[in-house]
Amino acid sequence: MRSGGRRWCCTRIRTAPRRWRGSGCPPVVSDAATADLVQRAAAATVGEDHVDIAVPITVGDDIACFLERAPGCYFLVGAGHPERGPVPPHHSAYFDIDEAALPVGVETLVRASLDVLG
Repeated sequence: MRSGGRRWCCTRIRTAPRRWRGSGCPPVVSDAATADLVQRAAAATVGEDHVDIAVPITVGDDIACFLERAPGCYFLVGAGHPERGPVPPHHSAYFDIDEAALPVGVETLVRASLDVLG
């Protein structure tokens, strides 16, 4: 979906299982079937050509604890606005979310949820 020259990207994250030892969060490992479902929901939301599949990355997040107990998927929604210049990282004090991206995430989650519910 393009709006004002912006490109929306929904990216699912699939990390390879790793042995984890430590007191922090374990690695994020998305369930393959759920990741496929979310990918389809994202494509239905923004179009297949706007859905990118990320290469495996190291992601540390407390969702990892949930994903150890139930199938799920960690995915990202592009929230930068390239016309405003370089986009600082999410945890930067200078990050300024493009709020037009919020409906993309909501619609993707709603479509995925409705698919699960049948």
